Amino acid sequence: MGVDKPADANNMEIQKLSYELSMYEQHAKQVEAQLKELQKLANNLNLTLDGLREFKKGKNSLYSLGSGVMVKGEITDDTNVLVDIGSGVLIEMSREDAIDFMTKQIEAVMKDYNVKNQMLVNVVAHIDKLNKKAKRLLGEE
Repeated sequence: MGVDKPADANNMEIQKLSYELSMYEQHAKQVEAQLKELQKLANNLNLTLDGLREFKKGKNSLYSLGSGVMVKGEITDDTNVLVDIGSGVLIEMSREDAIDFMTKQIEAVMKDYNVKNQMLVNVVAHIDKLNKKAKRLLGEE
């Protein structure tokens, strides 16, 4: 009784493809999650940008004290704002500089979003190729 070498090689190739597909599908899910987070960040930044453009001296508003605690207050200075530039570091900027800063952040986030989106397109295309190859090996095509 001989061993069917082509069938064994075929089974090994199918197992390899199955593993590779699993890895690419996991990667696609990770990229999709990153895209969702980037979209949330872009939306948040756009809301902040809208707020920067619209706030006026004398207007009442709610201000965050942190951990979901808010306080009512009146805007007394509509020319300068404090901007978190990262790691909890705040710097004072003119409204115009803050708008420019936020606009650049939005552009950077959207650039990253586009790169990740293209990555997802490439991963999905590769998954499709692997699926077709697996179907050929299984004799389904």
